[in-house]
Amino acid sequence: MKEMGFLLEKKFSFYFKAFSVGILLFLLSLSAFSITRPTFSDTPFGFANVGGTFSIPTCGSTPTYYVTSDAQMTSYLGSNRILIVAAGQYSSVTISGLTNLSIIGESGVDIKNISIKGSSTQNILLRNISITRYPTDGLSITGGKNIWIDHCTIGYIVTAPTRDTPDGAMDITSGPDYITVSWCLLRDAWKFGLLGSSDTDSSDRHFTSYCNYIYNTFQRTPRIRYGHTHILNCMYENSGWCRPTSITASEFTWQETAGYADDGEYLKNHRVVCIGYGVMAAYNANVVVDSCFFYDVRWPIVASRDQASFMSIYGDLQSPDINNKTPIALRQTGNEYDDSGLLATMRVKTDTVSSTLCSTEVDSLGYQYAPGRYIINPTALNPSKKSIKFDEYNPSGAFDPASYSGYYPSGFTVMTAQEVRTMIPQYAGADKVQFCPSGAAPTLTTPTNKDQTEVTTITNIVFTWGGGTMDLKVFNLPSGLTITKDTTNKTLTISGTPTASGTYTIMTEGGTGSSVSVSGSITVKSAINCVSMVKIAINNLTTAGKYKLVLFDTSGTTEIQTLVNGSFVTGDTEFSFIPGTLSSGSYTYKLLSDATVVKSGTISIP
Repeated sequence: MKEMGFLLEKKFSFYFKAFSVGILLFLLSLSAFSITRPTFSDTPFGFANVGGTFSIPTCGSTPTYYVTSDAQMTSYLGSNRILIVAAGQYSSVTISGLTNLSIIGESGVDIKNISIKGSSTQNILLRNISITRYPTDGLSITGGKNIWIDHCTIGYIVTAPTRDTPDGAMDITSGPDYITVSWCLLRDAWKFGLLGSSDTDSSDRHFTSYCNYIYNTFQRTPRIRYGHTHILNCMYENSGWCRPTSITASEFTWQETAGYADDGEYLKNHRVVCIGYGVMAAYNANVVVDSCFFYDVRWPIVASRDQASFMSIYGDLQSPDINNKTPIALRQTGNEYDDSGLLATMRVKTDTVSSTLCSTEVDSLGYQYAPGRYIINPTALNPSKKSIKFDEYNPSGAFDPASYSGYYPSGFTVMTAQEVRTMIPQYAGADKVQFCPSGAAPTLTTPTNKDQTEVTTITNIVFTWGGGTMDLKVFNLPSGLTITKDTTNKTLTISGTPTASGTYTIMTEGGTGSSVSVSGSITVKSAINCVSMVKIAINNLTTAGKYKLVLFDTSGTTEIQTLVNGSFVTGDTEFSFIPGTLSSGSYTYKLLSDATVVKSGTISIP
């Protein structure tokens, strides 16, 4: 009876409202792609909705508990209920042997670490929660089925003394099955996540990574052993590299200089060139990677291989986590990359202990040649030579996600990689979307100066939101402009000096019902071409009369243009003209009386 005193079915009956499934193509079509606004469901996408009936409890029909302390979190954990968690920091949470449990953060919720385990655990939802303070592992899933991790932020800032502490941000090992991680920000971790702890961890896990933003990680996003894994519409940025601002100086130097390594298997004193990576299909893994975008990722998609297979493709270069054991299949399609921001091209070193480069042996592509073999095969690099090309392994043997009943929602449309690049960073992670609508419809003002033409520096454009709106999203802001949000006064201000014209859109987030959007356009002021006049001085003309001033080539033999044909007075006259389409260089001018040259000289056109 004491527990029932905390039931808040009526007070929180508006929580966890079901939104429409999938991706709604919204607003207007732009030159690159349509603006899309994701909407979210009480049914998970992908494998979490397969292998059983995923039944998330809804407020109003099942008990809902409001959590404000660690003691309440422990007390209220149970089956067939929703826990709404108030803002604050919480200690570790263990979920074991429970079913139909949803834990949903209001906003600003950070739990130290979470463990999901137990063979009878089923239908678990974690949503709108951050896990950033873990001492060893952040999110650990070692048991259960039909588990959905949605709109969470997971990852430790990499400031530890070594890259091995803390350990994995999100490890899924042993026997859990049918798991989806969606719309999460997975960030700031050296070793992010394993699917399978070792080559003997042979469970056939079914895992979907959907619409996640993987940012500033080094490797294991994820590293996959066994099972069936589908990675769809994810955005990878600065993964497999880690810029020096996010790691210690010694760690960056270690990687940048590509030190020698002995992996204990077959590499002896060989160079390690960027062992970080995005997706790794390792031992007995069956992996499909679809329509993701990789931005500044050294090694985006790679299959672990045996030594002979690896060297035939990449040359004598240590593979990331190479272990001589191959996946079942790796297929990739629709993925794109941009490695323009990487710090340097892939370096090619000798395979001797000496640090001296074979600088006298360079091929036509500029790659140094190691004694007897390449350290890296130039054909394995993307055209910019900053990143490795997408890898595949036995792609025809990869599984088809559509073969699983309930995997794709009705009417589902995959985003393109370019849509992923724009949408995922805006919506992925905790506190990006309101899951507890206030009951009010969103509102958004329409500034009278939202459209500005022939501008250099724009007049500030101020949008004000209200009603149930919790935030504003900005799409396609012309370059050179910036936005400033004032959450106290609920305003968004656009200011700056645009360097290009364009149409932008402001869209509300949160509230009940449809979002509100306002579009505006900025047109930069046309450039003013400064015209340089060329002057010709006719001095000491002794006889007034009608003359013709003609421009010739440098030699004075080929007539190019008649500049003036009219009356001239005695004395000095200065004539100016616009060069127009005349090429830069020296020219000869002649003042003619019929065919007689009265005056002549040379001029220079800049």
